[in-house]
Amino acid sequence: MNIAFIRIALDFISQREIPGNQGFYDEKFEALMKQTGWKQGEAWCSYFVELVLRTAGYEDQAEVLSASAVQTWKNCQNNLLFSVSQNPGIGSIILWQKYVNGQKTWQGHAGIVVGMDKGLLITIEGNTNSEGDREGDMVALKIRNHALKPDNGLRVLGFVEVI
Repeated sequence: MNIAFIRIALDFISQREIPGNQGFYDEKFEALMKQTGWKQGEAWCSYFVELVLRTAGYEDQAEVLSASAVQTWKNCQNNLLFSVSQNPGIGSIILWQKYVNGQKTWQGHAGIVVGMDKGLLITIEGNTNSEGDREGDMVALKIRNHALKPDNGLRVLGFVEVI
């Protein structure tokens, strides 16, 4: 992924939602999110990644993404527009699946890897919060240990890079 992709994601840091996924305080940001297909009341982390892809000029790749991070992972498997792996790279899309009591749920989370340091990933994520949850309220820079496999929480499905 090119550096422009990361710069675009960085430009959106601190965009905030109106609580409950009811919209965004910045009307321009809300209009951009609606162009990706986001609707009021929906979780928006995957839509945020799609917005960054579209803004960077990756329209064809953005079409493959889904509102669901788990479905996005499935869509990118064996797709010639993407390379998927278990190894993070700067500019790769990171996709998680939520676990409850050690069991997979249909829910997930998405972000963009913008840095790596000593086994930790620096990411930009939409619909996140200070706890790193998938039920968030803003676009934020996060530091995550991608090797964790909690029984309750987010587990990394993998990393997706645009070819």
